[in-house]
Amino acid sequence: MPGHCLKEPCPVYVVCALHDKGKYVKEICEFGCIRCGICKKNCPEGAIKLIRKVAVIDQEKCNQCGTCIEVCPRNAIVKL
Repeated sequence: MPGHCLKEPCPVYVVCALHDKGKYVKEICEFGCIRCGICKKNCPEGAIKLIRKVAVIDQEKCNQCGTCIEVCPRNAIVKL
């Protein structure tokens, strides 16, 4: 864990959340968001919304629990 994370939690972000779904996401980014909504359904804080069907995390609501990271089938969510 980076040293700065000991002072405050690192933010959680969706990486490479492209608006195109399917083969284009796979060709451009191996970790692309495929708009499945599993992260939104499992977020205990309701911090994730699908905007234009792409996951967006509200950092004000996110409690850094990591549930979204665990359930994402594409590993498109990371702590920075």
